[in-house]
Amino acid sequence: MPNTILRALRAHAAADPSRIALQGDQHCLDYATLSQQIDSLAAWLTTQGMRRAALCGGNSPQWLVADLAAWQAGVALVPLPA
Repeated sequence: MPNTILRALRAHAAADPSRIALQGDQHCLDYATLSQQIDSLAAWLTTQGMRRAALCGGNSPQWLVADLAAWQAGVALVPLPA
């Protein structure tokens, strides 16, 4: 399932990169930026050799970026309450 989500996100980023993908209270990300942030964080997680991570929070675009990046990098993610 995560690969399907990531493929769909990349398809949207290629088709309409400036379209809004995520909107939070104070932040807004278009598909191109979202895809770039996911790729950057996934690459960093991979270079750090991370296999497991915990993430605190859950109601922001940044949380979703971290979640999708972890999926892309194959990192087991444990969500923690804020």
